[in-house]
Amino acid sequence: MLRAIYVASFVTAGIICFGALWRSRGISHRETRYGLYSLLITSGLWAFAQAVRLSTSTVVVATISYTGGLIAGFATVFSWLYFCSAYAGHEYHQQGSIRLAALVMFVVVTVLKLTNPLHGQYFVASVVSDPFTHVAIELGTLHWIVLFVAYAGSAIGFYILFETFRLSEIPTTQLVGIVSLAAWPVLLDVAGLVTGPQLLTLNYEPIGVAAFGLGTLYVATTTFEQVRWTGHQQVLDQLDEAIIIVGEDGVIWETNAAAARLFPAVEVGQRMETVLPEIAAEMSAIDELSLTDGRGQMFSPAGAVADNEAGDGLLAAETDLFADAASGVVTFEQAGEPRYYMLRQTALTVGRKLVGQALVFMDVTRVERQRRELKRQSEQLEGFGAAVAHELRNALGIIDGQFKLLAMDIEQYAEEDAEARIQTIQEVTERMYTVIDDLTTLARLGQRINEPDWIDFERFVQQGESIAGAEEIDVQIEGEGRIKAGPTRLKELVRYAVRLGGETDASVLSISLTERGFIITTDGETIRADDADELFEYGSAVPHAEAGVIGANMRTIVRAHGWEITVKPERTDGICLVVTGCETDLE
Repeated sequence: MLRAIYVASFVTAGIICFGALWRSRGISHRETRYGLYSLLITSGLWAFAQAVRLSTSTVVVATISYTGGLIAGFATVFSWLYFCSAYAGHEYHQQGSIRLAALVMFVVVTVLKLTNPLHGQYFVASVVSDPFTHVAIELGTLHWIVLFVAYAGSAIGFYILFETFRLSEIPTTQLVGIVSLAAWPVLLDVAGLVTGPQLLTLNYEPIGVAAFGLGTLYVATTTFEQVRWTGHQQVLDQLDEAIIIVGEDGVIWETNAAAARLFPAVEVGQRMETVLPEIAAEMSAIDELSLTDGRGQMFSPAGAVADNEAGDGLLAAETDLFADAASGVVTFEQAGEPRYYMLRQTALTVGRKLVGQALVFMDVTRVERQRRELKRQSEQLEGFGAAVAHELRNALGIIDGQFKLLAMDIEQYAEEDAEARIQTIQEVTERMYTVIDDLTTLARLGQRINEPDWIDFERFVQQGESIAGAEEIDVQIEGEGRIKAGPTRLKELVRYAVRLGGETDASVLSISLTERGFIITTDGETIRADDADELFEYGSAVPHAEAGVIGANMRTIVRAHGWEITVKPERTDGICLVVTGCETDLE
C-alpha cells in the first residue's frame, strides 16, 4: 500500500507537469514561456524516473531510472534559473558566459553520474525490504557536492522571484505562497535523511514543481501575468518611450524612468483621472468581446512583438489613443519649450479578460516640428499665391479702368483729368513693384531659422528703421539687451513695422523689449477687434487695401523664428502688436 502511495504521488506529479504545458502556452512573454516549458518537462521526467525506481526491485532497472532522474533533476535547476531570470526581467539567462558555464557544469556532472558504476563515488544501490521491498540509494561524496550546488542555484532563483514580488505594487501574498510550494519538498528531503524508514530518502522536488505549476497557471494566473509586467522595471527603464501601465480600475500600476521625467507628479497607486485627467478622459474604451482569442499580437515591455499561439496569454490590442494623427500628438512643456508625443494605447488581457492598459508616449518632437514647418511653408506658399493673385487682379483692374477713362478724357480734351489718371496708373504700378519685392524678400527670408544668433536689439532696430526710410515717423526704442534672432530677418521685421505705421498715419512707433519678446505700438489709425486676425492674412484689406501684404509678411518672418505675433485688442488709437516666444537677455 505504501509503495502504491509513493508511486502514485510521483506519477501524478509527472502527469501534472506535462499537462500544464498546454496551459503555459498562454504566457505572453516568450522567454518566460520557454523557461516554464523546460521546467515542467525536466520535472515531469524526474517524477516519472522516481516512480519507475520505486516500482521495481531490480537493481539494474532502478539504477538506470535513478541515474536518468538525477540528470533530469540537475537540468531542472538550470530551467528554474532561466525561468526566474526571464520572469523578473533580468538578462542573466541571455548572457553567453553564464550559458557556457552552465553547459560545462551540466556536462561534467552528467558524466560523473553516468560513470558512477566505474568510480562508485556518486551512489550505491541495494535492495532493502523496509518499509517495502525496493532499491535503496546510499549517497556518496560527489552527490552531496552536486546537491549543494543545485540547492544554491535554486535558492538564487527563489531570491530573484521574491525580490520581484517585493518590488511589485500589486498584492502578491497568494503568489508568494504558491511559489513557496516549489521549495517545501526540500523539507521532505531532509526529513527522509533523519527520520525513520516510513519516509524514504528521495528527491521530492517534482511534487513541488507540479504544485507550483498548478498554482501559477490555474489559481493565480492574472496576478502571475500582472507581476511579470510590472516586474520588468529594469527593462522598462531602458526604454526611451515613457510608459504608464494602468489597471482596469484606472489605478497606475507602474511607470518607467522616462515617464517619471515626463510626469514628475505621477506616482504608482494614483488614479489616472486624478493626476492626468486630460489623458484619462481621452483614453478609448476597449470592448473585451472584441479581443480575439486566436492568433493575436503581443506587446512586451522590451518592445518586441511575438505571436500568441494559444491566444489566452497577455494579449495586446494596440490602438491609436486618438482618432487621427493630428489630434494624437499631444504637447508637453519641457525646459521652457514644447515637446510633442504620440500616444499609443495597448490593452493587456489574460485570455479574454481585460486586466489593464499600457500607455506608451513616443517622443515625436523632431518629426512633429518638421511636419508643422512643412505645413507653415505650405500655408505660406498658398498665401503667396493668394496675395499675388489679389494684388495683380486689383492692380490690373485699376489700370484697365484708368486707361478706359483716360481714353475718354483724351477724346473730351480733359487734360487735367488725363494727368490724374496717368498718376494713378503710376502709383498702382509702383505698388505692384513693391508687392513683388515684398514677396521675393519673403520667399528668401520665410524659411525657418535653425540656429539664430544673439544680437543687440537696439542696434538692429535702428538698422531696420533706416532701411524703411520713413522720416515722418519717430521710432522710439525702449529696453536694452539682446535677443536671439536672425539679424537680416529682424531688420526686415522692423522695416515692415515702420511701413505699417506709415500706412496707418502714425507719427510715433515704439518698440519695447520684454522678457519673452517685444511689443510694437503706433499712435495712428486703429484696427477693430473683429478685424485683428485678418491683419496677418494674405489678400485681406486690413487696415486697408493699400497696405498690401505688410501684416502677412510680418507674421511669416515671426513664425520663421518660431515666435508668435498677435494684435492686442481694445485700443482707442493706434495698433499694438505683441511678439512672444523669443529668447531675450535684458540689461
